[in-house]
This record gives sequence, C-alpha cells and structure tokens, in this order.
Amino acid sequence: MLGNILFIGCGKMGSAMAQAIISNPKINNEQIKIVKRSIIIDEALNNIEICHNVTDFPQSYKADVVFLCVKPQNIDDTLQDFIKSAKFHKDTIFISIIAGKNISYFSKILGINTKIIRTMPNLAIKDDCGILPYLASSNINKDEVNLITDLFTKSATVFDVKDESLFDVITAIFGCGPAYILLLQEILHEIAIKGGLDNKLSEELIKKLFFGTSLMANNSADFTKSRLEVTSKNGVTQSLTEKLQENESLKNLFNNAINNAIARSKELS
Repeated sequence: MLGNILFIGCGKMGSAMAQAIISNPKINNEQIKIVKRSIIIDEALNNIEICHNVTDFPQSYKADVVFLCVKPQNIDDTLQDFIKSAKFHKDTIFISIIAGKNISYFSKILGINTKIIRTMPNLAIKDDCGILPYLASSNINKDEVNLITDLFTKSATVFDVKDESLFDVITAIFGCGPAYILLLQEILHEIAIKGGLDNKLSEELIKKLFFGTSLMANNSADFTKSRLEVTSKNGVTQSLTEKLQENESLKNLFNNAINNAIARSKELS
C-alpha cells in the first residue's frame, strides 16, 4: 500500500503527474502533499495540501514516496535540504523526472541503499496519452515498482528502459516531443492566416488535422506506408512532401535539433 506521497517541486510536468495520480481511484487527496516555492498551481490540485517548505509539515510526517520535480540546476540544494528535514525513512521510494540526472547521482547523495526510480514522462500524461519510461535501482523489488507504475497505467504507456543511456534519446524525442508538434502547429497556423484563412477557423482546422492524423497513424503499423497512402501520384501532396524531403533538409534539421537536445541532456548529468 502507498502511504504518504510527496511532490518536491510541482511545475508543469510535476503537476501533470500529480493530476494523473489523483485520477487513480486507489489514491485519495489526503495522501498527497506538495512542496513548492510558489502557491500558484494548477486548479486541478486545489484540494491538495501545499507548503513552501517540507519543514512546515508535522514533525512526525514521513514520506513513503517522493517525486523529485525541480529543475536540474536546483536539485543539489533541494536534496541537501530534504536530507536535513528527515521527512523520509529507509524504505522511501524516490522518483525523479529530472533531465540528465542518473540513478548513481541520487545514490551518491541519498545513499547507496536508497530506492530510486528514474523516469522521463511527457505532458500528454495529463490527457491520458503520455509516456512513462522508467528505470529502477537494483534494490527495489518488483512489487514496489508495480505499486508506482500502476499509478500511471491509465494515463501513459509505461515501459522499463533497462539501459539508462537511452534516457538522453528518450528525453530529446519523447520528453520534448510535444514541443515539436506544437511548434509545427504554430507554423502552419501562421502560414494559414497569411494565406487568407480566418484566425479562429485556422486554429480549429489545424487541431482537427493533427488529431485526425494521429488517429490514422495509431491504426497503422507503418508510418511510411501511411504517408504514401495519402499522397496521390503527381498531386499537390507529393509536390509538398518532395520539397520537404529535398536534399534530406527536413530530416537533417530534425537530426541536428534532436542531437542538440541529447547533448544538453548529457550536459545536465
């Protein structure tokens, strides 16, 4: 059974994970507490107790599960402060969503016997369409891992990464992925308006375009085959896709962007 669940930091991603947990019928709001510098928070978490500092909780409080959701540059001080607070016990499970920080980093600070799960979800988790790759430290048993991952099976595709080095690629493609898609929507919206379409209508059509296309892709096992099926020979679509693929310019652009993201993830380690 999961007892006290503590979120240290609760920005956009932490808030999305907290909302996913709240929606789980096995968890009640009283089990969850949030430590956050600012009291401003998503409306969906209004019924959750929020404090500025973990020391504001009762002296007897001990967290059974701790979600670490602060920025990478703040994690060193955050962990030191939390260790001083003694608001955890020997079997507390720590779950990190912090980019670039590997399990050995947390083990060095929290102790080699500390139970740690590293993960890299994306924001779509709050709409039940997210991902939750994870890797657990060797001292966590299967039942404990299942207790944590079962919290998110409704809201995300949950999978064991096994090789920690893959987190940099997963972060760059899937963790950052929503931003790529939204940037493309933003560009198409701008082009549509310049082409004479109404602002609101253009926005609605682009949302339908991406939603409908994702449904098509979800029902297909091959991305290339799906693209070719909607591309008439010598038609308008072919002229557009050929231009985008000319000299592999689009592929190279994405490769460079993702490689930069991977490099940044490694820098944060």
